[in-house]
Parts: sequence; structure tokens; C-alpha cells
Amino acid sequence: MNNTDDGAGLREEDPGGAELVHLLTTPDIAHLIVIKSVLESAGIPFLVQGEEGLHQIPVSMAMGFFRADAFGAVVRVHRRDLEDAQVLLQGVEPDRQAEEDGS
Repeated sequence: MNNTDDGAGLREEDPGGAELVHLLTTPDIAHLIVIKSVLESAGIPFLVQGEEGLHQIPVSMAMGFFRADAFGAVVRVHRRDLEDAQVLLQGVEPDRQAEEDGS
């Protein structure tokens, strides 16, 4: 069944939870690679938007010039898989303190 969202765009929904929902946003290409690997290994379908931008501006170089949280790749999963994906990805966050300390 298709529903429009105030005419802004078409999205597909079904009672089985196939609507795509936001899982996370990351400006870190290495983090994204790990996220994709974990989701693929678990058999959880996902969609990544904005990955191509991460290849153009390395985060290590961009950190001094841009707010890292203002850009990045958005990962979406089916609503029915959201909770499982969140549990799988616990502890997969990059260690920002270690990066700041230089370790």
C-alpha cells in the first residue's frame, strides 16, 4: 500500500514493518564499513544514503573545517528490523576519546 506524506514524497508502508526507518548517521567511512558488515552478516537488509560524500571528504581532514555531525551517511532499516539492528550495533561506535588522545 502506498501513502503520500503531505505530497512531499512517496513512501511504502505495510503492516509487516517494511517501512524504512532511521538507524544511524555517521560521518566516518570506517565506521560505516563496520556497520554494513555487521548488518550484512546478520542478514538485515539496509539502505545507505550519502555514502558517496564520505569518499570525497576524509573525516580526519574535515574535522577542523566542518562539523562532522552536519554531514554523513544515513543508514536505514526496515521498521521490523530496527530493534535487532540496534542491539547488534551496541558497542560498535568509534572510540572518539582515543582518536582525540592520539591512541
